[in-house]
This record gives sequence, C-alpha cells and structure tokens, in this order.
Amino acid sequence: MEVSIIILVVVAIAETVLNSRWVPFYFLKGIPLFKKTVSIIEAPSLSPDDLTNQFSQGITTPIIFFPVGEGLIAFREKMISFRFFHYTPVMHGLIRVDYKRREISVTGYANWFALLFAFIFPASFITNSPAKSELGFVIPFLLVLFGSLYAIQFFRFTKIMEAIKQKPYMPSQPSMQQQSALAKKANKEHLWGQVSKS
Repeated sequence: MEVSIIILVVVAIAETVLNSRWVPFYFLKGIPLFKKTVSIIEAPSLSPDDLTNQFSQGITTPIIFFPVGEGLIAFREKMISFRFFHYTPVMHGLIRVDYKRREISVTGYANWFALLFAFIFPASFITNSPAKSELGFVIPFLLVLFGSLYAIQFFRFTKIMEAIKQKPYMPSQPSMQQQSALAKKANKEHLWGQVSKS
C-alpha cells in the first residue's frame, strides 16, 4: 500500500510540473480518450488568448490554452481557481491544425495520475481489504466517479470544437507558384497594353 501511495505522489508531482510548464511531449503524446475531427477549407484564425478568455467565463473551472508548436495549441483546466463548480480533470487536450489534410482535431489525452489511480486503487483495495464484499461498492463508485468527470470534460471539449468551427478563416495566401503565375499574367497584360498603345 505504501509503495502504491509513493508511486501516485511521484506521478502527481511529475505531471503537475509537465502540465504547468506546458512541456510539448506531454500534450502531444498519450492515450486518447476523446477525439473530434472536422474538415476545413481554410485554416481558422485561432488565438490561444482569445480561447482562454472565452473558456474562462462562467462558474466552472477556467480552461487555458497555450501554443506548443506550429498549428498546435495545448489546453488544460486551470490548476487553481476559485469558481463555484470545480472538478478534477481526467484529460488534457490538444488542438491540431493539419494543413496538408485540411483538418482540425481536438484530442483529449488521459491524465497520468487519473489513469494510474484507476488501476492502483482497486488493486490495493483487493489486496488489503479484509472484507472482499466491499469490492462490490468500490468498483461501481469508481465507475460513477470517473464517468462523471469524463462526461464533464467531454461536454467542454465538444464546446471547444464548436467554438473553433465558428472562428473566422484567415485570409488565404497564394502559393509561390500561384504568385509566379499571377506575376506572369500581369506582365503579359502590361506588355499587351503597351503594344496596343503603340
């Protein structure tokens, strides 16, 4: 039991550090528990600050956003908040803009502590509890607890995707080949105009 507690404490500290410092690999890799993807024509204008302001309203825990790479915005619940409704998250998220596939995805990766706790607590209870019949209460309790926390985040992550779809598109920029073709066309038109005048 003591070893399990030590492991949970170490994981909790490590995850808090990675989370608070926005370490990229923590937000880019993991076990996905949520994912929604939409196709796009042009990339929307996404600002981490604007998204943070938008999802910091209301009575629930604020969600903050931070860029971790090109086309990559990580997000998570604020660690310390004094809102009326506060909950313990079981996921952290990533917005990924795939320019080649013309897609935007919102992915929720499992938090390390929550995942580990879901396995260690029942195992420790089975090993150390003298009353095996109590297991019939512990398992349903954990399922309801994690199910409720997941449902809250599922709803909020879905709202994030809906907010992204409503963002205005960035003005499309022509590629270098398109710019070259436009320049050649402009030159031809200019030369034709000069010939016509002469």
